[in-house]
Amino acid sequence: MSTEWAIELGQQTVWIALLLSAPILLAGLAIGLLCGLAQAVTQVHDPSLSSAPRILGVGVVVLVGLPWLIERLLDFSREILSQSPMLAGGG
Repeated sequence: MSTEWAIELGQQTVWIALLLSAPILLAGLAIGLLCGLAQAVTQVHDPSLSSAPRILGVGVVVLVGLPWLIERLLDFSREILSQSPMLAGGG
């Protein structure tokens, strides 16, 4: 395994991790901002009022986006496994 290939593999791994986590994190951020805005407007500052919707929203995003997330992860895994002779030093 060459150094260049190892660096490229690391970069691809970080990229796929960011790609897979982005929808979930953005949903949590958007819901948190909306809940914070609603709390600021109503002046009700109960921590459960921001946590519960965020947990439910992130759960919905994960369930809805799960097929897409799995497909991206499988594509990445297939790509890595197709290059497995390079890992063993054969190519």
